[in-house]
Amino acid sequence: MIKNLNKNLENVRPRPVSNGMKTIFIPIFSGIEGKNILRTGIYKRLAAEENARLVFFVKNSERAAYYRKEFSSERVIFEVVPKLCISSTDAFFSFLKFYLLRTHTIDLKRKTNLERTGNYFNFILSFLANKTLAWPLMRKAVRFLDAQLVETPEPIKNFFDEYQPNLVFIADLFDNTEAAFLREARRRKIKTVGFLSTWDRVSSRWMIRLLPDEMIVFNNCLKKETAEYADMPQEKIFISGAVQLDRHSSYAQTARPFAESYIVYGPLGRTFDKTAESDKEMVAILNSFIENKQCGFNGTEKIIVRFPPNDFIKKEELEQLPHIVYDIPGTRFGNTRGQDWDMSEAELDELNNLLHHALLVICYYSSLSIDAAALGKPVININFYPTDERKRHPYYDTTHYAKVKALGGIVLVESKEELCRATTAYIANPSLHARERCAIAEQQGLCADGTAGERVAEKLLEFL
Repeated sequence: MIKNLNKNLENVRPRPVSNGMKTIFIPIFSGIEGKNILRTGIYKRLAAEENARLVFFVKNSERAAYYRKEFSSERVIFEVVPKLCISSTDAFFSFLKFYLLRTHTIDLKRKTNLERTGNYFNFILSFLANKTLAWPLMRKAVRFLDAQLVETPEPIKNFFDEYQPNLVFIADLFDNTEAAFLREARRRKIKTVGFLSTWDRVSSRWMIRLLPDEMIVFNNCLKKETAEYADMPQEKIFISGAVQLDRHSSYAQTARPFAESYIVYGPLGRTFDKTAESDKEMVAILNSFIENKQCGFNGTEKIIVRFPPNDFIKKEELEQLPHIVYDIPGTRFGNTRGQDWDMSEAELDELNNLLHHALLVICYYSSLSIDAAALGKPVININFYPTDERKRHPYYDTTHYAKVKALGGIVLVESKEELCRATTAYIANPSLHARERCAIAEQQGLCADGTAGERVAEKLLEFL
């Protein structure tokens, strides 16, 4: 075994021999995967298994070095997957996947894109292709051809040759590189397990190109959607509970992060608003509520603007207002908004504590609503644009979010006046809609024992 003894050469990876241990391949190409695997009971339980060797794959050396400082050992290895040369056949099947999933969310995205671009030709072409191709038999045929015809890139073959894995665990089945790992594992007859580590992608992205032998999902809603939209046999789907909610179940109360009472505002971010003007305007509105002692506020409260960890923020553009505190968590790799980020254990604990002590949470159609509901906090969702209150956000009607909205635990406001009434009501009575929020947490996979991560790991160890 070669050990790196020079701290200045921390990018040089160790190459331990297996010594008869079982090897698990785990790509973690996105921040969500890192958060939901390395920062949960999944990693803790697998790393504690003396007969298991974990080989994690990342897409750049910066991220590999970052993780090695915290996690590397003789049985925990981080490999960098180089940028792959994609064949024309691979590119064709990657292109085809966009038209093989038909859900209400896909229809909403197509309509929204038309409204944004005015391109009727692309709209009609996409509509016809989707209606023609998005059928279970067509997906089955395409997956068969994909598995047979697409060649595995050489670097991935080399990893399989070197480590001889016994199990491949895929947490982003929608990523083409992770699909390549799955494809090669199938060809070598190695057991594969998929993991839906988010609550929305199975109904909002595109067809899963290749199916694993087994699937792990958070809750019964995802199990039904995985069977319907991904064609996975229900008997091959295991419900674990939502691993990211384990932290809420096991919360140990700590000191308030601020002396003043506060609410948490989760911005929409630049993904859905390229100018982020709606965030700037909404922050100003919330600040004015406190400044003018309106809408249930007494004038001393704070608004904590909690940005998502994958958004690049120009701090100089953040308007300094008396009642606003900006919270920018996470480590970002690269220089563009996307999935290449991480949140440390300390940052995740800080978020948990921040939400626990908040008066209420105001946000949009994001998982922050679920986090707040899991902690029993009142949740308000914004469904208007401050610059034009007639405009609505279409994504509250997506396949996954509509199920949450239907439970009634989140107030959807469509004007500044409705927002004011909602904050007034919740500050006066935080227990309002408490039962409905419990229903949301249960629907999304909150487990009272806080051991969903361990259940995922135990399932993986069973397959070994």
